[in-house]
Amino acid sequence: MGGHLRRGVKLQSRTGRETVRLKRPDGALLAAPIEIENLRAWSGPDWTPIIVDDQDRPVLVMHAKTQLYVLADADLLSTHGLKTLNGARTAVALLDIVRSEDAPIMFDLTLHGMQRTRNLLRLMLEPPLLGMTLVLATLEVAATRP
Repeated sequence: MGGHLRRGVKLQSRTGRETVRLKRPDGALLAAPIEIENLRAWSGPDWTPIIVDDQDRPVLVMHAKTQLYVLADADLLSTHGLKTLNGARTAVALLDIVRSEDAPIMFDLTLHGMQRTRNLLRLMLEPPLLGMTLVLATLEVAATRP
């Protein structure tokens, strides 16, 4: 994220496991209450709250100039958050808010170690090319035997 987007941003975190009700800033509830540990909140200049917690701290925000959305706590969309029906409903509601009709949603996971570079050797050792690699190796061994 560019430095101009981080300027003045404050990331807060609750402590412990709590049942939380997420809502819009006008008070409209997002979904049923969810249980989450150490819920984080994001605030700062030029960031507009889209979804807040029950203490009115921003959980989902949008940058006023770039229209970039930031979810302060990834656990709301992770497998940990999706393990309950209320968690799954909350995740779908969050995605529905940020998604334009017929538009994709992209997640930037490079900061979390999910960046993947193209590597021919690695591709040869992963399905579906792994089978072909094993066949070629077997043929090589068979061809070099007297």
